[in-house]
Amino acid sequence: MKLVIADDENLVRYAIRSMVSEMDAAWTVAGEATNGEDLLELLVEQQPNVAIVDIHMPGLNGLEAIRRGKVLSPMTKWLILTGYSDFQYAQEAVKLGASEYLLKPVSPDELERALYATYKDSREMLLLHNERFGSNLTALLHGLIAVRQEDREGVFHQGSFMGAVFEQDRPAGGPARAEAHAAFYRQLTACTDRHLNCGIHLAIVTLPGGELAAVGAWNVSIGCEGRRQVAGFFEDVLREARKASSQEESVTVLATGECRGFKELNARLAGLQQLRELRFFCGFGGVIEYGGLQSLAGRQELLTLGRKLTAAFEYLHEGRYLNFQNTALELEAAIKNWERTATEGERRSLFLYIGHAAPGIRLSDRSGADAVAQELRSYGERMLRQLQSKDIAQSDAVSQMLQYIDRHYAEEVAIGQIADLLNVTPSYLSTLFHKKTGMTFMKYLTRLRMGKAEELLLGTRLSIKQIAEAVGYFSTRHFTKLFTETFGKYPSDYRKSV
Repeated sequence: MKLVIADDENLVRYAIRSMVSEMDAAWTVAGEATNGEDLLELLVEQQPNVAIVDIHMPGLNGLEAIRRGKVLSPMTKWLILTGYSDFQYAQEAVKLGASEYLLKPVSPDELERALYATYKDSREMLLLHNERFGSNLTALLHGLIAVRQEDREGVFHQGSFMGAVFEQDRPAGGPARAEAHAAFYRQLTACTDRHLNCGIHLAIVTLPGGELAAVGAWNVSIGCEGRRQVAGFFEDVLREARKASSQEESVTVLATGECRGFKELNARLAGLQQLRELRFFCGFGGVIEYGGLQSLAGRQELLTLGRKLTAAFEYLHEGRYLNFQNTALELEAAIKNWERTATEGERRSLFLYIGHAAPGIRLSDRSGADAVAQELRSYGERMLRQLQSKDIAQSDAVSQMLQYIDRHYAEEVAIGQIADLLNVTPSYLSTLFHKKTGMTFMKYLTRLRMGKAEELLLGTRLSIKQIAEAVGYFSTRHFTKLFTETFGKYPSDYRKSV
């Protein structure tokens, strides 16, 4: 997007040009003018998206230039610069069609806000600000930055949120699902593109445990309309989740419901992850609301059985069939304990999960604890007889993961896609990675990127924006925030100090 600057002060033009060059948006300064006559020539030649115009210039002043310029370049939007004493002139400029006015001296944040407000209907600007929202949301969810760093009047503090976590369960011993997972991710991101609008924010993110999640947020200023638009996005997302479910994979959606501010959203997402095993009992393969899981949270027999089942089937995914057999023995007591309070709905949901996770097991609604335990043991024995050497050992999985991160750190990389490539579950790989390295995947990736950024900062003359892109960040502002959190200084100040 093109903009032109008209101001008779060299220092002002230089400052604005420098601030624009550091912005995330793809603004190009197409020309500069020192007076109104030169500005009119620029407008004819460049037809810019935005013109930043000083009211007081020698010869033809800013107001007259705007009046004539509207005829010469009708699609240009106007942003004026003024002093406190020029307020009446500013009012007149607004009547002429100026979108925003700025008081000198202007700060980078004020200029960027004004440019966004001036050109917010542009699809490119909407996408840019939504990508920034997604980056900040990911950093907040992984504890890389604190919510107190966000604008107190912004969406993370004052907005309303909805979230959904996608639990993707595939059968033990099933084929790698990297391609299908990548396709599902693409479909979800396509939903954000279809529904993105001014005043709402939409993101597809990876949670610390490796699960995919969709998040929608809206500003309080648009109220019910924002809620309606975000709800439409989630309807589309749920359709994609149903389409992604098949015999080879079942997608269960855990929904947060409406939350006020990021803190409540984060607490509910954490609650859903802590109670994720309860999906086996209350709607496996469908949509489960936060309140539905919370209503079962006090039933310890469900949590115990759910977690033992999760561990057992992770052993199957990893080919550790002897471990599965040992866990199957423990499961019999847990199943009997649950059976005393089980409802018919819980039995149907649980048996649906077991039949999906272990193809070949056949359970009826009347199967008792003994029959379920026997089926699980028999299944483990059959798998043990079919045992083949695993391609990936536990210790090798982390080393391969580290090699992959080292090669692809500058790209968009998530633990889910690496887990698919290694044919293990994201939660298993996340746990194993933390155990072996002492930190989460996202913190490791961020530390690696910051180290590479430091090398480029001190060893090259690349701009901050170029360095951010070279280490995997499209947003200079987001990169600067993470760099400052890591090193305690802005990148430019760090370069000067060292």
